[in-house]
Amino acid sequence: MPLKLSTLGLILTLSGCCLEVAGSTSGTSTSSVAGTTGSSSGGTFDAGPFVTTLAGNGTQGFLDGTGGPNGSAEFAQPNYTAIDNAGNLYVTDQSRLRRVDPSGNVTTVAGGEMFGYADGTAGPNGTALFDGFCGVAVAADGTVYVSSGNRIRKLDPRGNVTTLAGNGTQGDADGTGGPNGGAEFNDPCGIALDATGNVYVADFGNERIRKVDPSGNVTTLAGNGMQGYADGTGGPNGAAQFYNPVSVAVDGNGNVYVADVFNFRVRRIDQSGNVTTFAGNGSPASVDGTGGPNGTAAFDFPSGVAVDGAGNVYVSEESNGPAPGGPGEEGNRIRRVDPSGNVTTLAGNGAQGYADGPGGRTGAAEFNAPAVVSVDSSGNVYVADSLSFRIRVVHP
Repeated sequence: MPLKLSTLGLILTLSGCCLEVAGSTSGTSTSSVAGTTGSSSGGTFDAGPFVTTLAGNGTQGFLDGTGGPNGSAEFAQPNYTAIDNAGNLYVTDQSRLRRVDPSGNVTTVAGGEMFGYADGTAGPNGTALFDGFCGVAVAADGTVYVSSGNRIRKLDPRGNVTTLAGNGTQGDADGTGGPNGGAEFNDPCGIALDATGNVYVADFGNERIRKVDPSGNVTTLAGNGMQGYADGTGGPNGAAQFYNPVSVAVDGNGNVYVADVFNFRVRRIDQSGNVTTFAGNGSPASVDGTGGPNGTAAFDFPSGVAVDGAGNVYVSEESNGPAPGGPGEEGNRIRRVDPSGNVTTLAGNGAQGYADGPGGRTGAAEFNAPAVVSVDSSGNVYVADSLSFRIRVVHP
């Protein structure tokens, strides 16, 4: 049955259900000269972070069409995002995979009203069926990977859908890939790619981070399957533990960053599977400051991570209310963690709402349960603003 993460606006329909760094940003909606217009495509902005609306008119729905805050395009509940080398943004939107071009125009790439499982051709009228969507990642050649229905599926540039890994059984098993292989997942969600084509999966229900090689073979990178918080060695029997990992991103050195949502931390996994706490002291609050497990920085339900070429990590805080059982400051912010683990607020004043404008902790920009983020090579951060039913951009 669908699982809601406590007070999070991100409704992970996991039982039906960033590398998040792009290459070229040709045609993206950005300009870094002075002045403000609030335009969603082009225009001028104040120096410093400024938030605009790329697509979605705020009406909840599934309409394809033009972008911008007043365009015809509608989203039902955008969650996970990934951007390709041409500046197209892929968005998982409940039962559909949507694509937003650099001008904000929205089309449906795969999925529709009918749920199910079948490989085949993509497109709204194709033969391929999906049990909803969760995570998405895009390779340099344009191949799109999605997590859907306890499987990792692959959509090639010609529009053909195949199953890379996961036999559809809800379980916890490493092994061979393909639709009939031995590998099993338990509500896989966020996914990311490294430079050699390995897919990393936040296996939410198994409390593990899994690795799928290009042939579909699955291994456990980190997480011993116990729900908890512990840094340490990786592998299926290591010391490291997670508490509902929902999103992953990979840097240029192959380190994997994890939004460990109910531990209120961002974790980092090296190539050997060893896990450390990159930022977040475990308090359910939105506090800037120093990183590491004993630093002053804190996150309020970190739901998404993305990493840029300089090693900065971007984190979306999706909480739209205090944490249950504790004080907890409202999230609804986009945070930035530098390579040393120091945390600042890039955009979002903490109010639950919708407003474009200047970023920063005291700026005018507001979000409503921002789910997952992606970042392009110019530092533009794309936000699936889940309960605003919009795609937002934080311009540097």
